[in-house]
Amino acid sequence: MLPLYAGCTSIGLDHPSLLKSMNFGPPEVVHLCVFLDNGIDPRKAQELLTSWDDESVRFGLTVKVVSCRQLPRKYLFHTDILREAMAQKLTAPCDRVLYFVNRDFGDFVWGDILPLLLPVPEVLGEVDDATFTHGFVFATTLTFTQIALPPYAVTRHELFHLMGCRRHFDMPGCYRSIQRLKLREAALVNEGYFRKTGEPPFYPTWDGMADTTLDSRQTVNEHLGQTQGGG
Repeated sequence: MLPLYAGCTSIGLDHPSLLKSMNFGPPEVVHLCVFLDNGIDPRKAQELLTSWDDESVRFGLTVKVVSCRQLPRKYLFHTDILREAMAQKLTAPCDRVLYFVNRDFGDFVWGDILPLLLPVPEVLGEVDDATFTHGFVFATTLTFTQIALPPYAVTRHELFHLMGCRRHFDMPGCYRSIQRLKLREAALVNEGYFRKTGEPPFYPTWDGMADTTLDSRQTVNEHLGQTQGGG
């Protein structure tokens, strides 16, 4: 997993000259399936997703919401919330899943009261590190940490991971990862891969255990199933 601990909303420092020198190919759309906790409406989710607008221009990679479904929160801990997001199968036309979660009194105790006694980190958002396709963001502000790290910034951070960035504090690596995924999708389309499989085109993702790509929703679901099964 890639937890977003207090103080970590950066993939790294921008490198404008490097970015300008790189060819990211034609514009692409990443189709996002959104899940909403009670108290979070589609308008709020769309507002947070505008945090990607500037990056969309830079990388030619637009995020488009293709569905919004309710998913009431059941758990307190971030590991369980992420597992709930990962349990949502990736089905066409979805390329990625993002779960917007409300906050409750338990979060206040964990984020503002418990740290007075123990140095516990507060996780404000997270993406699975097996496939980089499923994540969650706390969409409302409740704790002091969120004054510095608001949901808007956290959403942008998690979108970087969903778009292909695998490591923190490595923006050049992030650029290359996004570039490689876009090139991979173009190659799959040109090879007729999706036509042969009968599946709509899919924005590929990374295998978290190897420097290879996962090229279909079925493969992603299989990886997630193995991860969930392994606890």
